[in-house]
Amino acid sequence: MSRRNSDMARVKFLRSFDWRPPERLNIVISFEGGKVYTVRRACAEAALAAGAGVHVTKNQRRGARRPDMQT
Repeated sequence: MSRRNSDMARVKFLRSFDWRPPERLNIVISFEGGKVYTVRRACAEAALAAGAGVHVTKNQRRGARRPDMQT
C-alpha cells in the first residue's frame, strides 16, 4: 500500500504511544517515546490529540535525522 506525502507526517513521540488503524482495529502499532517517525496523518492527529507527540518541521528534520554528523 503506497501513500502520498500529503497523507504522511513526521512526529516526535514524547512518550510511548499505541495506535490502531481505523480500517484494521485488530492491529496495534506501537511507537517509542523520544523517537521521530514518519506516520500516517491520522496517526499523527491521534498522537497530538493525546499529547503523546509533536509535529517535526522541515528544519527540525535535518538535525533529528543524523545528530552524530553535526560539526
